[in-house]
Amino acid sequence: MAMQNEGAKIVAFIPALTLRRYEICRKCGFDWNVSRQAKISQSGYLCPECRNKCRKVVQKSDNIHSNIDCEASL
Repeated sequence: MAMQNEGAKIVAFIPALTLRRYEICRKCGFDWNVSRQAKISQSGYLCPECRNKCRKVVQKSDNIHSNIDCEASL
């Protein structure tokens, strides 16, 4: 039984050693694995899927210089 307890202690420390970083998308609310070096804006993380949806909405707009709010369009 001592070996099982020691094994459990080692397993408990493995997540800390991987140094993973998870951010929650401000639009869809899903957790995303993000690079440690990624700079996240003050408004929060926007996942690749939501970013693509926003980009497509902006591309479909007729006026190139229009200030479209992605928050309202999604």
